[in-house]
Amino acid sequence: MNQPLNRSTTTRPGILQARRVVSSLVGLALLAIAACSERSDPVLHLEARGFLLVRPSVATVADDGTLTMTADLRDLSGKPMASPPEGAQLRWSSYSPAVAQVDGDGLSARVSGLQAGSTVIQVSLGSLTATAEVEVHATPSRVEKRGPDIALGMPGELTSHPPRVQVLDRHGSPVAGVPVRFDLTNGGGALANAVQRSDEFGFAETAWILGPDAGLQTVTASVQDLPPTEVFAFANGDTATATLIALTPQVARGTAGSSLGAPLEIRARDAAGRPLLGVPVEWSSSAGVILPSSPVTDIQGRASARWM
Repeated sequence: MNQPLNRSTTTRPGILQARRVVSSLVGLALLAIAACSERSDPVLHLEARGFLLVRPSVATVADDGTLTMTADLRDLSGKPMASPPEGAQLRWSSYSPAVAQVDGDGLSARVSGLQAGSTVIQVSLGSLTATAEVEVHATPSRVEKRGPDIALGMPGELTSHPPRVQVLDRHGSPVAGVPVRFDLTNGGGALANAVQRSDEFGFAETAWILGPDAGLQTVTASVQDLPPTEVFAFANGDTATATLIALTPQVARGTAGSSLGAPLEIRARDAAGRPLLGVPVEWSSSAGVILPSSPVTDIQGRASARWM
């Protein structure tokens, strides 16, 4: 009599063998996927293969200058790597683009200073990053006079206002720490300090003793590579002996309610006949209105007004 077959015992070796085949195929597939991933992402796990540096790590540049930075890629032993993995791209960026911009997509990049301040330049390669500190310093662009157009004083005495200038960059911002040289160029006299450094607001000044002669005197303020700036002072004679030269015109005609065609003018002179600057002049009339153009005499000792 035939015995029935035991399927559970007779088919088990085949099932086990099939499972082994399937497991092998899955393993091969996973290896193939991993290999493809390695090829499609050239910087996968790059931090396990090396590290990245930026040179120089600290740098300064003028606000109108440039400098070059380089990325230094090394393996874990510290040896330089000739190039990034194939297909990988270095990316450069600036934390503060208004202070400095960076332009580059390879191992080197150009950093351009724009305005005074500090920023950080970063380069990245996949998961690797490196940074460098950059300080942008202002460059003097011009020197401007500050204070009155013309200072006053007596011969051999200090001026009413010291010669004062301000150093500015190309954006109009003050530049500190810049040596400013003051020179006597007309009239003689003496300066307390020939060279002064600009302060935190860009100002520089020095005391000025006028020369012995009455009249216009001049000092120049200079910064290296920039044109000099003139500062003027006027040495008055003895104002206590000032005299006023006759009013002109002495006779004038006009229509009621309208101003005279020519302005009224007086001249102030010292005892030696030299013009006096800054002498106060008061105007008055028995009729009409006088409109002075200035309450004091100018550099030629003149003051004028219109009579209506």
